[in-house]
Amino acid sequence: MASVTVKQPCTKCDKGGGVATCGGCQQCLCVKHFNEHRQELATEIDNLGEERDLLQRNLIEDIAAYDFPSYVNDWEQKSIAKIQAAAEQARIDIQKYLDDKKQQLKTSLAQVTNELKLGRQSNDYTEIDLKKWMEQMKQIRETLENPSTILIIDDNNTESIIHLIQVKQTETTDRAIRSLEEAAIVTRSGR
Repeated sequence: MASVTVKQPCTKCDKGGGVATCGGCQQCLCVKHFNEHRQELATEIDNLGEERDLLQRNLIEDIAAYDFPSYVNDWEQKSIAKIQAAAEQARIDIQKYLDDKKQQLKTSLAQVTNELKLGRQSNDYTEIDLKKWMEQMKQIRETLENPSTILIIDDNNTESIIHLIQVKQTETTDRAIRSLEEAAIVTRSGR
């Protein structure tokens, strides 16, 4: 017996037998609707191609719009300016400290010189005076020869890559200079 083939109707028009089945959507279509279906798919692929082209243009334009190298260059220049400002302030602080220290030592030495001169002129000095003046001059010499009385402090902030520095005077320097000044005051008031 011969087998009877039942044709499925077109899913679009429900008429006649579908002569083709779409491999994607598995619909059975007549010739007319199969051609329309293929045209719709061709239109969709053209639209996808245009969208891809638009995305490609936008991608190139957007990357060019972000001027990352310029941002990094600006950050670099600002960081360098901060470092230079900190270095200049450190130089100013060191020079001011050295100038102040030099002036204080000159003042202390002038006071000892004046006391020596007065002691010679009046010829009323004793071994105690000589010992005190020698001690004062020794302290002046030690202060002059030991410039390590300032500290350069590294601002070691762990959140920052760039560490700034500060200049600080140590307490021993302040004490040594005050000691010289107090000795000179005592000598002047004792005379």
